[in-house]
Parts: sequence; C-alpha cells; structure tokens
Amino acid sequence: MGVYTTADDPQVDRDIDSQVRLVADRINRVLGCRSLYLTGAFGRGEGLVAFESGMWRAVNDLDFVVVADECASATRRLDAASRELERELKIDFVDIACYSTSTAQALPLTMLNYDLVHGNQLVSGEHLIRGRFTEGLLPPFEVVRLLCNRCAGLLSIQVKNSHDNSRYRRYQRVKACIAVGDAAVWLRSGYHHSYSHRRMLFRQISDSGNLPFRLSGAHSQAIEHAYSAKLGEAELGVPLNDEQMREILERAFVALAEEVSDCKPRQPLGVDSAERHFRNAFGGGLAPILAAAASSLPHKLRHHLRQRVLFSQPRFVCRPTRTRTNAMRRFWFFPEPWLWRWPSSTAIRLWFKYCH
Repeated sequence: MGVYTTADDPQVDRDIDSQVRLVADRINRVLGCRSLYLTGAFGRGEGLVAFESGMWRAVNDLDFVVVADECASATRRLDAASRELERELKIDFVDIACYSTSTAQALPLTMLNYDLVHGNQLVSGEHLIRGRFTEGLLPPFEVVRLLCNRCAGLLSIQVKNSHDNSRYRRYQRVKACIAVGDAAVWLRSGYHHSYSHRRMLFRQISDSGNLPFRLSGAHSQAIEHAYSAKLGEAELGVPLNDEQMREILERAFVALAEEVSDCKPRQPLGVDSAERHFRNAFGGGLAPILAAAASSLPHKLRHHLRQRVLFSQPRFVCRPTRTRTNAMRRFWFFPEPWLWRWPSSTAIRLWFKYCH
C-alpha cells in the first residue's frame, strides 16, 4: 500500500506528493496556518489516481484542513485559491476547510471530523487536531447529509456544459452508489472511516440477507463494484441506469428517515449540528421556523418535532404527494431531484451550492 493510494507504486506517491506540496505552498502564501492536514481518501491512503500528461494525477478531489488562529477573514482568499488550484492541477475540486485553533482542540462529531481524526496526514506545522470519537458512532444527520452531497454530484451531471468529461460523470455515480452502501452499513453497524472496511461490512450484511432496506442482487453487486472502483481495483463506473440510481437513493433516504422517527434512535441525533448547518446555509431561515413551531410544546414533543423536521426532508422529496405546493417546497429548501423529469439547471445549481 502506498502513502496516498492502495497502489504500492513509488512513482504514484511522488507525483501525488508534488501536487499536495503545490497546494500547501499556495495555502501558506494565502494564510499563515498553524498546521495543514491532507484529509479525505488521499489522507487515508485510499485515493484514486489516473495517468495523464506523463504523470499520475489525483482524480476528482483533494481535501485539506487548515488550522489557523483566525479563519473568517481568509475564507474568500482560500476559496479563490481553491479555484486556481483546480485549474492548475486539472482536478474537479480542491476543498480547503479552515478551523480556528480553538475549534481544532474540541472538534464536534461530524463525518468530516470523524474522518479527520481517524485518517489524516500532517502536511506542515504542528499536530493541533484533538478529538476522540467513539468507534462507529455518528449522528444520522451526517449520513443524510452524505446522501444529499452525493445527490448534488449526480444532479450536477445534468447541467448543460457543466463537468462534461466522462470520468466526472462516472465518478459521481460511483460515489452515489457508495453512499447508499454507507447508509446500509451505518444502519446495521455504525460508521467506519475506511472505504475498504465499509466494503467488507456491506458485503457481510448483503450476503447474510441483513440489509436494512431492499436492494436487488444487481443493486448490491453495483454497490460493491463502486467501492472497488473508488479504491482503484475495478473499472470506474456502475452498471445502473438513472431510474435504478433514483430507486436505491430513495430507499436509503427513507430508511434513514424511518430510523429516527420513533424517538428512540440507536445513535445520537446531532440535532444541534443539523441546525447549525441549515442556519449557515440558509441565512437563519430554519431556526425561526423551528422556534415558532416548537415554542408551545412540551420538551419531549419539541425534541420529536425538531428531529422530524430535519429528517423527513428526504422522505418529502422522495415521496411526492398532491399536498406538495410551491410554498411547501420553499419551506423544505430542496428542489425536486428524483421525479421523472430532471429539474431546471437553476434548481440543480442551488442543490449543488447548499449540499455539495
């Protein structure tokens, strides 16, 4: 196994290292950071590469976390640096998250932070990330957000003249299939940061007939293939058409919504992190609605309402009814991704902006 990928190839490591160092140098020019971490698949040694123009290149994205004394004033500069690096490296995304020193010392439990704690590579500076999370424990909202993120990637394929290379399209389908597998694994045994370990867990629950929602044999095989493709062990792509992709994503969404609907979930709800996410994304639109709706209810019912509001959104999207008016759609903030007709390019871009 290599430093950045599952391939034991020194040339792959050297080429990816040169790209990582280029990003590090650019970030250090933009912001005086205390530490810089490579995260995501490459940080865990599970990245996917392709040989292009005489060198191995990272496929789809490189993920970094910067720790600095102050982040707010650097957000726009880091975003601009990300776009420049994407063009220079010929990669779809260079994602740079910035954590203040105080935040890095007490990380909240999110999927990003779970992966950061359990699989990262320090590129420069001192180790400042502090966090100890219970193995496998992750709030259900984080899995819902993963599915929304992968739906955003799928929807972005539909925008004319957007990401029109075939590898991008195939990769988004692979990631969406993996997210369905991740949801199934989380519902049965909790979360794990490694793709290869999640593939093993998915295979076990699929082979034992213990899947938390219905998947055909072809669906399960496609999901296993997607994990292998992400690890560079199989051809990039999945043998599912659009209708089949919609079907398995709907089933995963509904299974997650039902998991938290009985007020007795196995995992902490993470409602606070969910509210923070929506407040940041939508300019405070959700918090006043929650407060107004719940102000007159007893605490237990208020908590139940909050989780139903946050987690019924996918169910609302997946199971349209006659009561779905334009006003209700605006309330739930989601365009209509899984109807027979794809939504307009504007709706796709909005979903991509807030969920990817």
